[in-house]
Amino acid sequence: MDAGDSKQRAVAAMHGRRWAEAYALATRLIDNGPTDPEVHFIAGVALLEQQKIPAAQEHFRRAVALDPQRHVLRLYLARACAASQDYAGAVEAGR
Repeated sequence: MDAGDSKQRAVAAMHGRRWAEAYALATRLIDNGPTDPEVHFIAGVALLEQQKIPAAQEHFRRAVALDPQRHVLRLYLARACAASQDYAGAVEAGR
């Protein structure tokens, strides 16, 4: 299976709210090439939904670093920061 198919499966798992599957697929893709912000986003969403906030924040931070112009990445980083009561981090992420 190629990376494109795996990424589509990860997206489908995320949309289907199958968080463990989405995370597993995303991390396999990250292991093979950690420079896709969308894959870090998928991993972050899956972790956030499983209440694994610090790990989710790390994936969102990587996604933002890879594509700082995509506002949805910053929005989810802010959401993860707020979930851990890091309100200053949430405000900073939103800038």
